[in-house]
Amino acid sequence: LEPPKKPRGLDKIASAMFDRVVGTYPPGVLAEIDSETLAGMCRWYSVYSRAMKVLEADPSDSAAMRQAGNAWDRFVKIGSVFGIGPSARAALKVPKRDEPEEDPAGDWLKKYAG
Repeated sequence: LEPPKKPRGLDKIASAMFDRVVGTYPPGVLAEIDSETLAGMCRWYSVYSRAMKVLEADPSDSAAMRQAGNAWDRFVKIGSVFGIGPSARAALKVPKRDEPEEDPAGDWLKKYAG
């Protein structure tokens, strides 16, 4: 599998998150087809991060509070697909590097087709 390719147009925060997520997984877990979904998740993280900076300066900014909450909810929702969070990570099926992948059809052929 080809690894995800970082799309153009990600800001610095989203780009760093993209690299962080891709760098977390062993080769073959994420694929190029995951690039846009992963980028979308990273964009939401960037929105959340920027809204939190506004809230650090002014904790009473209700627009930033709503924006941070909305962005965080979307980040977590998409992130669960990528195993972000303990329960989402536990649900991921990541092949172990030392164990060969199961091949039921190949095993059947070896057994019955000689």
